[in-house]
Amino acid sequence: VVGRVNLVRDQLQLLLEGNPKVRAYCEEFPRIDEYVHGKRLRHVFSFWVDYGEGPAELIEVVARRSLVLNAAGDLEPERWSDKTEWATQNGFCCRYLVKGT
Repeated sequence: VVGRVNLVRDQLQLLLEGNPKVRAYCEEFPRIDEYVHGKRLRHVFSFWVDYGEGPAELIEVVARRSLVLNAAGDLEPERWSDKTEWATQNGFCCRYLVKGT
């Protein structure tokens, strides 16, 4: 599974490099080690992308088997609401990509 996730990351990297709207990007950034809702959140997003206009975007690449059910019964990465809240508070927008979809 790790190899498949890396393939998705490599494909995304090629898309970012070929996108003229992307000013800069960085893999495995930012590193989060903060408390959100009283629980420690340690996380590293797969990519940080600066499009030059608007907030930078954080992209998380996840394996389907690592998704969990949220309160509404939808699948998402573990603690996704905490990650999106942290991102918003720090001026980022974020999304996740599921490998194999």
